[in-house]
Amino acid sequence: MRSLSSERLVADGGSWSPPSDQPAGIAIRRADADDVVDVIRVLEGALLEIDAAVLRSRVGDGRVLLAETDPATEGERTRTVVGALSLESRDDDGSHVAADDRLHIDAVAVTRHRREVGIGSALVRAAIDAAAAREVDHLTAAFEGDLREFYADLGFRIEPIEGTDRLRGIVDVGALDRRS
Repeated sequence: MRSLSSERLVADGGSWSPPSDQPAGIAIRRADADDVVDVIRVLEGALLEIDAAVLRSRVGDGRVLLAETDPATEGERTRTVVGALSLESRDDDGSHVAADDRLHIDAVAVTRHRREVGIGSALVRAAIDAAAAREVDHLTAAFEGDLREFYADLGFRIEPIEGTDRLRGIVDVGALDRRS
């Protein structure tokens, strides 16, 4: 299995230390209440539907991650949110559950001008780290067939979703080699 960073997203909302293959000038961290509008903008920009109240709840629970630019590296005045990932609690059958014993990547998006440089991969790796920190056994995602290689490269086992043309990815969080 692919080795992931041994430094994890800390439970108190701190930043995540990037692996060596994370894009330069990009930081991954948990979103806070001040980030909700920026996260919605990124997700809606990718044509993903998101309920603002649900997103605010997930932010409050530490289940929304974002990728932002580093102003010093990018020559900007402020940080800019360029990617977002939202996690929901979901059982194996796809039904929503209250506890965080199972997590599902509900939405992941990167702004159009920042795609293809590894930001989406960094967000998913951070979600795997967040799942490990919560002692979640499995992290899942549902996606279109053109994303098969993306999730497979991140350690997800891929299977078809019965009755649809979509796929499901499942990663056994505890089985991944988490050493640097």
